[in-house]
Amino acid sequence: MSRWSYLIPRIIISGLLITAVWLGRDPLIRGLLIHQVQNSVGAKAEIGQIRSSFSNGKLFLEGLQIADPRDPMRNLIQVDLAYLNFDVERLWKREFVIESGETSQVMFGAPRTDSGAIGGLNQNPNTTSELALNRSSNEPRDFEFEVEQIGNAWIDTINPNNSVHSINQFEIENVAAAARKSWDSISEYRDHIAQLNPAIVSLRSALGKNGGLHNPLRADLRESAKLELAKLENEASEVRGKLIEMQRLVSEQIQSLTTAKIRDEQKLRQLTWTNQFESDAISQLLLHETQGQLVDDVVGWFRWFRTALPDPTTDLHPQTHRGIDVAFKGVNARPKFLIKELELKGEGRLANQHLNFVGVAYNLSNQPRLMEQPASFELKALGNQQLMVNCSIDRRNKQPIDQLHIQCPNLEIDSRELGNRDSLLVTMGSGGRMHAEINLQAEGNTLSGTMVLHHSDVSFHVDKLHELAGGEDTRLRINQELLKVSQFKSTIDLSGTLDNYNYEFDSDLGVQISTTVDQLVRSENEQRILRYKNRLNEILKTETNHLNNVVSAEISELARQLHIENELIAELKEKIETKKEDFSLPRLR
Repeated sequence: MSRWSYLIPRIIISGLLITAVWLGRDPLIRGLLIHQVQNSVGAKAEIGQIRSSFSNGKLFLEGLQIADPRDPMRNLIQVDLAYLNFDVERLWKREFVIESGETSQVMFGAPRTDSGAIGGLNQNPNTTSELALNRSSNEPRDFEFEVEQIGNAWIDTINPNNSVHSINQFEIENVAAAARKSWDSISEYRDHIAQLNPAIVSLRSALGKNGGLHNPLRADLRESAKLELAKLENEASEVRGKLIEMQRLVSEQIQSLTTAKIRDEQKLRQLTWTNQFESDAISQLLLHETQGQLVDDVVGWFRWFRTALPDPTTDLHPQTHRGIDVAFKGVNARPKFLIKELELKGEGRLANQHLNFVGVAYNLSNQPRLMEQPASFELKALGNQQLMVNCSIDRRNKQPIDQLHIQCPNLEIDSRELGNRDSLLVTMGSGGRMHAEINLQAEGNTLSGTMVLHHSDVSFHVDKLHELAGGEDTRLRINQELLKVSQFKSTIDLSGTLDNYNYEFDSDLGVQISTTVDQLVRSENEQRILRYKNRLNEILKTETNHLNNVVSAEISELARQLHIENELIAELKEKIETKKEDFSLPRLR
């Protein structure tokens, strides 16, 4: 009886202890997990709710937050819900190893309301300030301004005089107008010749009156008649000289018109179309913003993957504890904190598209140098958009080597405007597809990589074209020709660092647009030049016919009339000299 009185209290106490441990296992696991994470990361870890099952190594977490040791006012990771499978045996060895897990609503870099720094720990001020500097230096780029500058540079290369559109008037038109104006004065000579006959008739009439030259009262009549005839002869001689000069002027004007036509044709040959749509300039103008945004998105992803995992050598500050860990011979050191496989869900942007992702993270540890494999992420887009992302974060050696591979077999592209309204504005219609192959690598902080983009099923429409490049007339015509451009390829080469990177891209879009527009405009210019040549020939023919058939004919008629007047003057002069009495007018008209 005494034996039972001894055992029963102890059995009750043991049962109570076992019950207490069993009932308190979740708070115990919660405290152990928080302690282990804080020891590994060097920043606050918080867990809202936790439920565990030691029998099968199951762990349910709600409201997990782990502060970023580089920036205590942000979370390194924030998870609303997590279902984890952990290694129970290693947990008792102070090693928290998650074999696999699922997460929901994962966020990286979310802001905190309180500091995540752990009291007594020295944060790395250099790391924190460097991170803040990088964030402030990565301000959004003003792509609109950059594209405007590219457009202005393109317009500056266009020669405004090297186009048939620069021809306002031909030289032959000016020569023809001056020639026609010069014949306005021919009516004066027509009137002058017409005035000679009345003067001759009047003189003859005066000589035949009152006995004519034999009248003794008119002794001076003969001398005055001679003077009057001399005056009429001089006037007729002056008119004859003007008519001869006019006939010579007709020949000179015909020659001037022919010479002007030749010079105009030479000008047309000099204005043969040279391609204003230089291919590299067009590619830069149309694709600079879209390619730049894509590069920024991809590099931003790469930077996110890198910063999602702190660098143990610079960022993490584990808490010290009593004693030392002794590695026995033949026993390999193992990381204290390890996530072998963790399913992720998130969202992001690529190529101006909002995408939802699911994926898996592998081999996440605070001691990557003890790992056999680097940490890695595998993500894919949800929905109709096909996108796969693979990223490797290797911290096993002194020099970090990280790689990012993105493959888009069939990414749908929305409608967007390309270029600049003040130079060349083109709309790329919706329904286009993009196949992208992206490979980036960072050794230390040195960035390199290539992005190859294949666009298909694209359509283009020119909305605005600068006047120097052809203006509205050319814009309307090239839109029909641009239907031939349905695909293009771009290759982008990156260099520099993740925080200060450069890129150069080459695309055949500019070549296709340039070739299409060049062929169209060249053909139109050749037709326009042919019309101009026909116009020159017509002007020359019209003006030459006018000079030969109208002006010359009128000069000839004036010469004929002047000849008649000269004959009358000569006859009258002869009668005065011979004192003939017959001063009747001959029938010469």
